[in-house]
Amino acid sequence: MLIVLCVALYFIPVSDKPYDWQFAKDIYNKAVVIVNRFSGFITHPREEYGNIGFSENGGFSGNIKDNSEEVLFVSSDNSGAKNLRLTGLVSEKFDGRKWVFDTKKKSDDKMLDTLETTSQIRKYDEKHQYDYMRKVTLSYENRLYNTKYIFAPQKMLVEPYIKGNPSYKDKNSSIISDKRLSYGDRYYVSYYILNSANPELISLLSEAEEISEDEWNKNLKREGISGYSYSDYKAYRNSIYENYLDTDGVSDEVYKIISEIKENSSDRYEMMTNLSGYLSGFKYTTETSPLPDYVTDGKSYLDYFLLESKEGYCMHYATAFVLMAREMGVPCRYVQGYSAVIKNPDGTIVLNGNAHAWPEVYFDNVGWIAFEATPGYSVGNGWKVIGSGGGITMPPPTKEDIPDKNELIPDEIITEEKKFDVRFIVIPVICVIGFLGLFFVSSRIFSKVRYQRMGQKEKFIFLIKENMKLLKFLGFSVNKGETLSEYKERLLRSEKYDFSVNSECISIYEEYLYADKEITEGDAKLIEKAHDTLREFVGKTNLRYRLFLVFMR
Repeated sequence: MLIVLCVALYFIPVSDKPYDWQFAKDIYNKAVVIVNRFSGFITHPREEYGNIGFSENGGFSGNIKDNSEEVLFVSSDNSGAKNLRLTGLVSEKFDGRKWVFDTKKKSDDKMLDTLETTSQIRKYDEKHQYDYMRKVTLSYENRLYNTKYIFAPQKMLVEPYIKGNPSYKDKNSSIISDKRLSYGDRYYVSYYILNSANPELISLLSEAEEISEDEWNKNLKREGISGYSYSDYKAYRNSIYENYLDTDGVSDEVYKIISEIKENSSDRYEMMTNLSGYLSGFKYTTETSPLPDYVTDGKSYLDYFLLESKEGYCMHYATAFVLMAREMGVPCRYVQGYSAVIKNPDGTIVLNGNAHAWPEVYFDNVGWIAFEATPGYSVGNGWKVIGSGGGITMPPPTKEDIPDKNELIPDEIITEEKKFDVRFIVIPVICVIGFLGLFFVSSRIFSKVRYQRMGQKEKFIFLIKENMKLLKFLGFSVNKGETLSEYKERLLRSEKYDFSVNSECISIYEEYLYADKEITEGDAKLIEKAHDTLREFVGKTNLRYRLFLVFMR
């Protein structure tokens, strides 16, 4: 074995560079993927990831604990994308105990929202649009869980045109993959980030004018997208006011709070900012009690949270914000997903503990804008504004805008795509097969020599036991409580096989056991003949038994 292995290694070309054992790393990473895929399937058979993790439940929990389980690795091609809001589910309905998610209804809401925002920015200040928004591509690598959700940023371009992406659909503003995503699966999402550091963006939210059909179509052409008509956009806008203004009313005490916030606000943006400021004065805690039994609708929830509890985690704050904003006449929705910060230029790990809920407010002619109601959290991305002194006009998007995936994921993660020298698998396999073959041949030779050295009695006893095994394969094992004489008679009654020689050998064996018969040379030859006959019978049965004969004498 050592000689074969050394000769094989001798003929492998030696690299000038130090060997990095990449094949071992590849095997290890493949094994990690397989083990974690299986583990993720067992531990997360559905999209239920613990109290603080992402969940389809939509209900409030009591005390929740931090969860450091890794769920995603996300990297960006743009350093401006620091704060990630990765939407999983969007809800319009609160029943007093939980948010109700509908992922059955197919829609184009996600794309229409993105197109409305980009159309308005280009209408408002096309020359300096780079000061307002930037196109970003995120790369994702699933880690430990089993899910069908594409956790996408707000202004996503819902066009699965990136090679290798799974097919997915917009289901009520949630992006749902056609197949479940497991550990190691990768996909890419293009979207626009908004520059929260640009004061003109805030002005735009209040000053945005109606988008015309020509402006809408011009923006579609610029994006290289079709299939979203102006009439679709108008119908989408109408649906927002139909679906995201439902309210259960409020008590007199809560009405006073809402009225005071409205009176101190000059426009919708300032009103929502003041609402966030009011809620951020409450206490953030994960050690909460379940909702009291008297909380059965939005009205009783606001009474409990604003007037009694005044503490909670993200879900409590996002719920209160949405209900209060709607009471102010502002379309608002509840969003649930992950919130993470990219601190490393190579990317960031999103943990189950990064699960988060936040509100999104609709601004006429602009689209949905995320706000933050939970104390200690921030929202938005910002970069230096160029302005009229040297504005940059963004060119029309091209295929080159989508970065190569090798540029998005660090080298240490992309192991499965590097070239692999098959010789490092083939040669060891050949060596192992050769070793097993050598072992088998030598074992057969040793067994034959050992048999030849046996005496007549030892040969007989050895073969009678082997014959019993072969008879068992043929369906004639010794029954419990059956004597050798009874067993011999049963063999002679067989219509399928001629067991006469074997029956005679069993008689000799019975005499040897109970009458101390001496085994003669003729007895040894007879048992060999019986053994050969049984091997012939077994050789005509199934393949499994024929293979077993190879390992017998």
